[in-house]
Amino acid sequence: MLSDKFNIMQQILNQMSNHWIWLKTYPGGEYVFVNDAFCVGSGLKRDEIIGKNDFDLWYKDAQHFVSRDIAVAENKLPIIVKEHTPGTYTERRLLETMKFPIFDDDHNVIGVAGIARDIQWEEDLQHYMQQSVADLAQIVKEGR
Repeated sequence: MLSDKFNIMQQILNQMSNHWIWLKTYPGGEYVFVNDAFCVGSGLKRDEIIGKNDFDLWYKDAQHFVSRDIAVAENKLPIIVKEHTPGTYTERRLLETMKFPIFDDDHNVIGVAGIARDIQWEEDLQHYMQQSVADLAQIVKEGR
């Protein structure tokens, strides 16, 4: 029955194709769950991720991710941050990431979960708008 519930939850979370979703153990940081979007975004297969930690998967960025996991676990509070995709990703993208602690029945932190969404297009649009305003200001200044 527990296996069926896990299977149903996996199917539900896989439908969130524009959100990377994961669960890691704490302490240890081993991935125990990732959704399909995480696999597609990272370029890795699920069986290449599960049981591994950030140092195994993306050594260059691992300390950055792990330090945030530790902060979430120690403070027992969620955080929302902007961060780039791991170094193994072919095209670096800006993500808005929420990380939050997972507790056992005694309120001990046993995991850190995360949900991230790609916000690169928002950053690109903001940059484009700022450039357009600067261009318009220059045109007005020159009296064209």
